[in-house]
Amino acid sequence: DDVVDVTMFEKLYNRAVMTGADVVDCGYYMKEKDMAIVHTSDDLTGEQTAEKRKGLIVSGGYIWSKLFKRNMLAGVSFREKCILEDSDFLAYIFATAHRVENVKEILYLYRDVSDIQTHREQDPYKYNDNLVKAMRAIYDKTSLLSVYEDIREAVEYEIIDMYDRAILNIVNDLKREKKLNTYAALRDLAIIKSGLVKGRYSSNRYVQAKLTPLDIEVMEKNDSDPKLVMEMVKS
Repeated sequence: DDVVDVTMFEKLYNRAVMTGADVVDCGYYMKEKDMAIVHTSDDLTGEQTAEKRKGLIVSGGYIWSKLFKRNMLAGVSFREKCILEDSDFLAYIFATAHRVENVKEILYLYRDVSDIQTHREQDPYKYNDNLVKAMRAIYDKTSLLSVYEDIREAVEYEIIDMYDRAILNIVNDLKREKKLNTYAALRDLAIIKSGLVKGRYSSNRYVQAKLTPLDIEVMEKNDSDPKLVMEMVKS
């Protein structure tokens, strides 16, 4: 369903050879939103620092706009039979890459007809399961790395963002008991309950910059008592 420019991989490869990059990214056009996007901006390219790594992890993106040096893929794999599998893969890659470069051209046409939207619409609880698996995988793939403390703020933001999305994903569902149980299960996740992200909303600059005060209020209420979120939705 997507379209790749016939010069894309040649240009990514040439840039990788010229710069010695571990990862090279390019821009893409999102047809449904009429937007041209480059996740790997110039200020995040070159030899990687802690700030650049965090910026890349928070920026995210997709694997299909990128080329990876083969040795970057040793010891890392995609989770199977799930969605959102890009998230933990890219977090690990950006945490371990020494040099990242870009090609500032739109070389990929993306049509948003993915399974993710289907999961949201047909079974929001199944989509939540995928969010939870992605949250755990992001932490598992990065927490044992030597650079973890340097990138922790960005990793926590990714997990917090998914926590927020999981709560809001079922806000309008009418199955009160199932919804309440899901909110409680989200609150009790080890990566939330342990304090990895709980209570860190106000101190995380990415959360403050990218999520709304209402998002933060919803998460804080769920951390305290999922029933508070239910009451908030009713009002």
